[in-house]
Amino acid sequence: MPDAMIPQEQFFELIGYLKNMSARMKSLQDSVTMMESNMEGFGLLVGQRKDSITRSVSELRNGVGEAKDSVRFLQNNTLLVINELKKAVKREDFDRLDKRLNLWNPERLVNREEVKRLLERD
Repeated sequence: MPDAMIPQEQFFELIGYLKNMSARMKSLQDSVTMMESNMEGFGLLVGQRKDSITRSVSELRNGVGEAKDSVRFLQNNTLLVINELKKAVKREDFDRLDKRLNLWNPERLVNREEVKRLLERD
């Protein structure tokens, strides 16, 4: 018998060890495959969430733009109202007119009886 031969007992032990290692390698390979699949799913979920957030941000930007437009519209209208009010009669002008009317006092020019006669005539 040549010296290079391995005893049968050690040979079977080596075969058992290799089978055990093969089973472990298969288990690790299955785990890696499952993790890759999970990562793809996770990546898909992250992508969907990112798209959802992007849409929400876009909607918020549109809403803010519309709100700014509304505020500008209200500011412009408020300025128009203020300018129109400035053109209207001022309190001092009204007080002056009232004072002059009271000085002139048109009620003194015609008495009630004269007004009654004029009305009855027509």
